[in-house]
Amino acid sequence: MDVIRSVATAGAEKTDGAAMLKVSFRKTAKEHVDAVVRLINEQHTKTGSVLLVHEHEVEEWARKGHSMIAINNGEVVGHQAVYVWPESQWVEFRSAVVKEEFRGQNINYKLKSAFILEFLENKPEIGTFVAVKNSSSNGMKILELLGFSQIKASEAPRELFTIGLGQDWNVLKLDLRR
Repeated sequence: MDVIRSVATAGAEKTDGAAMLKVSFRKTAKEHVDAVVRLINEQHTKTGSVLLVHEHEVEEWARKGHSMIAINNGEVVGHQAVYVWPESQWVEFRSAVVKEEFRGQNINYKLKSAFILEFLENKPEIGTFVAVKNSSSNGMKILELLGFSQIKASEAPRELFTIGLGQDWNVLKLDLRR
């Protein structure tokens, strides 16, 4: 977990010609909700890789501390949410989006790492993370780098499948309670 700790706390820096981009990571606040909704729903419209969200959902994630953003020069350029399933207490990664021009800077990886670190430090009783990804998703590689491994759907709690998964979806799990 030291790798996650060091990656999650580092800013993303990338030199692009003469410009230096500095991305910071923080919990989503009320003033970021509209930008997060736009970011997620634009990604849905372009690729269908995330589900549409409504303002009240993002507000609830933010209120619970279950939404994190990446910001560059005041602009929301990335987002990651989590949902804690009530029966199993598994933490599901949801609504991961990084603006196209900011991809390749490990933003998605760092957002996920930050949530894992937070749960390790503040909620140690919750030690299982899960993600559901389309088999063609780039997110599969990121999750594998974080230590997630693919599991059979039958190994996941039944409550996870209230979201209705298609056949081309994979369930990946990271268990920190070993």
